[in-house]
Amino acid sequence: MKKQILFTVATLVVIIWIVLWVRISLNGIVSYIDLKLFNNTYKTTQIQNSIYNERTFVWNDNFSDQIQFMLSIIHANSNMYCQGKIPNEFRHFNDLELIDIFETDQYEYVGACYGNDKLVVFVFRSSNTVRNWFDNIWGARQLTEFVPNSTSKVHSGFMRNYQSIRTQVQKRLHTYVDSKCEIVFSGHSLGGALSLCAMMDAFLIKQIDKTRLSAYTFGCPKVGNKEFAMNFSKSKVYRISNTEDIVPQLPVWPILLWHVGTPILFCLNTGALHTNHNYNNSFDIFSSKNVKNDIEK
Repeated sequence: MKKQILFTVATLVVIIWIVLWVRISLNGIVSYIDLKLFNNTYKTTQIQNSIYNERTFVWNDNFSDQIQFMLSIIHANSNMYCQGKIPNEFRHFNDLELIDIFETDQYEYVGACYGNDKLVVFVFRSSNTVRNWFDNIWGARQLTEFVPNSTSKVHSGFMRNYQSIRTQVQKRLHTYVDSKCEIVFSGHSLGGALSLCAMMDAFLIKQIDKTRLSAYTFGCPKVGNKEFAMNFSKSKVYRISNTEDIVPQLPVWPILLWHVGTPILFCLNTGALHTNHNYNNSFDIFSSKNVKNDIEK
């Protein structure tokens, strides 16, 4: 009798695991097909989008202005990837100068560093290749130690993407040892996950003032285990997310992962997977006068 009960319970657990695996895999595949096949003008609309060209964004103490500033950098970062080159208008952007770019060995553009004498921004792009999507979905099967013999572990797919540029990021971070600059990390979707990995590397450099570090992630999925997330518990990390976006809910299997940062949530259902996930939604929300007034209060 006991053996039958145990067998039944084990069978149910396996079935639930398989259902979750299929469900999340299909969501990722459908999202990819929706984005790449049925919305093939996506990159073009990103490049032509003019809402970021209407004014110069200024970094100040207003939170909604900070969010818009970061989104304008993310937009520039997205344009650099889509065009396969660095447009002249993005070499000097919002009073910041392009300092460095982070590329894989295959010259795949992943991120950039902007800065001036007061502010430095590390920004990372979202998923745009089949390999990225494969890592996002399949990489949730296991975790990878962020550093050897560490209890802080990260989604193996995100870590693989970060490792492709990690040496470049670490080299750039070391140039800000003992610096008085404010250092900000930002990105959308996969870029948000990479920005948290970069911030974690900054934590490991003792000479960097941790009080000058902050991060703004948009539509960011769960990145690591509880131990990884706890490293950010006393840091200025803001997780901006649409509650109708499926990506921040991932992954849900087979390992429990944790979100990082203070959640800044809004609800906007556009009727499609990829548009619910679009970073322009955050810009529209936080550029509205009502939201700005509420934040200032």
